[in-house]
Amino acid sequence: NMITVFGAGATFDQLRAIEPITPKDAGRRWKPIPHFELVETLKDEVMTRGWGITKELFSTTKDGSEMAGALLLDKVHNGHDVIVPGGMSLALGFLNCNTRRKALQITVGAEVTCCLNGLCTGSILLTRVHDHTVDLITEVEIGLNKYVNAAKDIGTIVAGLRERELSQAEASEILMETGRRGLVGWAAVGRVDAEYRHPTFTDNGTGTSWGLLNAFTYAGRQNINPTRQMEVYNKFRTMLPIAA
Repeated sequence: NMITVFGAGATFDQLRAIEPITPKDAGRRWKPIPHFELVETLKDEVMTRGWGITKELFSTTKDGSEMAGALLLDKVHNGHDVIVPGGMSLALGFLNCNTRRKALQITVGAEVTCCLNGLCTGSILLTRVHDHTVDLITEVEIGLNKYVNAAKDIGTIVAGLRERELSQAEASEILMETGRRGLVGWAAVGRVDAEYRHPTFTDNGTGTSWGLLNAFTYAGRQNINPTRQMEVYNKFRTMLPIAA
């Protein structure tokens, strides 16, 4: 579980010092969104929910007009139950552009990669053009609420994956089907199989659907286009048997 922001090195104080400039061709409805305002709104909403932030990364263009960033979250809950089980984390990724080239985008996922070229992996919480109707606080609150509602069953799914034991024959058949469907190449299938049999991290385990999922996300990710990672991970997860 991690966040990656290419070219990261900017600090929050540096974001605060960047004054957004309205492009000459912007219409009357267009409105710049200061980078620090976006980050501050995200952090305030996260803290208001009682969640934690364990890491933050930011990157900007030389002129400061565009920003890519990500926050790694902790203690994520829905007010009653933890929705991200132990051993997992949650991340927010975001892109902000004050040149009118791209819309504001916020994504969420267990693993988020963001780049100033427009890449921001994860499930999209928000995509909005910059105009006077954007209420950042409300938009962020609504987006996170949608995610929490959609993720309420994560704990049940993970528990079922942890409890479902796999024979080596079952694991091999699932990996063969992964290759047949073209989720990853055959060389990557071999690496996933090796990782499953001898996990790099003992906590990932082996002999269960959960262990095979961990092996796939760890050993297969280097060969998956970042823009397709969440799609591929989800397709693989649906192939895994789960305890009732």
